[in-house]
Amino acid sequence: MEAGSLRWSDNCLVVIDEVHHCLKDHPYSRLIQMCRHSQLEVDRRPRLLGLTASPAGKDTAAGTTLMLRQLLSNLGIERLVAVESNVDELSLYRSTAMLDIRLITYSSSEKQLGSELRRYVLQCYLQLSELSGVASLCYLDALSSLSPDNLEDAASGLDQEVVQCLTDVVDGAEPNDPSCNLVVSFLKTHLRVICQALEALEFMGLETTYNELAILMRPDNVASFTHAEEAGLPCAVLNTLVAGYLEAENRPTATDDDDVAESMKKSTTYIQLVQELETWLDSRSDGGQQGMALVLVRKRSTATNLSKLLGCCASLQQRHASVVHVVGHGSGGAERGLTFQQQARILEDIRAGKYKVIVATAVAEEGVDLPECDLVVQLDAPDCVRALVQVRGRARKAGSRFIAFCHDAAQKTQLNALLLQEQHMIDAISQMIDS
Repeated sequence: MEAGSLRWSDNCLVVIDEVHHCLKDHPYSRLIQMCRHSQLEVDRRPRLLGLTASPAGKDTAAGTTLMLRQLLSNLGIERLVAVESNVDELSLYRSTAMLDIRLITYSSSEKQLGSELRRYVLQCYLQLSELSGVASLCYLDALSSLSPDNLEDAASGLDQEVVQCLTDVVDGAEPNDPSCNLVVSFLKTHLRVICQALEALEFMGLETTYNELAILMRPDNVASFTHAEEAGLPCAVLNTLVAGYLEAENRPTATDDDDVAESMKKSTTYIQLVQELETWLDSRSDGGQQGMALVLVRKRSTATNLSKLLGCCASLQQRHASVVHVVGHGSGGAERGLTFQQQARILEDIRAGKYKVIVATAVAEEGVDLPECDLVVQLDAPDCVRALVQVRGRARKAGSRFIAFCHDAAQKTQLNALLLQEQHMIDAISQMIDS
């Protein structure tokens, strides 16, 4: 190891977890192939032990069996073993929570702003792609053939996952010509603000979104709409929406509709989340029970902002619901993570029962050890069986609930299909072991 390498002959056993990733050209697959084809004599090679709790499934039982056999071939399996001892003990760690789907519909104001933001994001991206080499997004279906002619269709299918990938790639964009340095730098900064606003709209509502965009109204800001106009970007509609909202906010209001107007600033996702948490907290308080609710989001910035918003929520404060967020380590590009010390301190406080509501990224699905949860709410619906199995595993306490938010009928249909694939996975594994 001092030389920066590890020799196979120095090991007698190599244990690899999460081996369901051995499909396709995954590093796990490459490591195992290296071992299998090494020049070492068979008795000098290390034994390989692969572990997984979620090998995923396909649309049919036959397809799942075929996929598992391919996985076993990739792994060079000599023997397939299922846990048969201590089954009762292990069952305590298996989630029995049923999937409860919540279909969230956007308000007309959210739809209008969301449509304009998605359209504008792609317009900014098209201009940036002309000035820099950002073709690495071509593998994304939503952007593979993007052009001014099909921009409207692409914008309608632009989801949060694609926006996140776009943000990551844009951060690394470099100008093709040094004379374009300033414009490319502006576009990257400008796009980052717009993408952040799109994320805020989905999870936190109009107020937070417009506050994110308000910085673009300042002419002296490096990412301002003034500079966007100079760069030739069609920002007039978005500029008008932001200006109109800020003007309305600064206008004195003393009507009976103030409470209604205030509630419309929050997203339908946020309102539904608060209602779920209120219902859960009320059910726990009736019996004086302690417990923990886990809210899962995709991005670190969402976890940070949402935990602050929930922490200031009057109805949750009345129910003594302390809130904290947990994210991973590292900088993550523009999104900073927690240090090891910060994360350790927060996790220690969580285990001590200091917090009732935890807002976390995917690090809570596999990366850190959290206590059992009474309620798990995933604001981004799982998109594969593996993700569904992993996240639902957090709701393994007796009587716990797992709620997934969907924003359209297609997402709801996909989730129900994932449940069927999960059952195919269980059936296929049982059949293979029995045979």
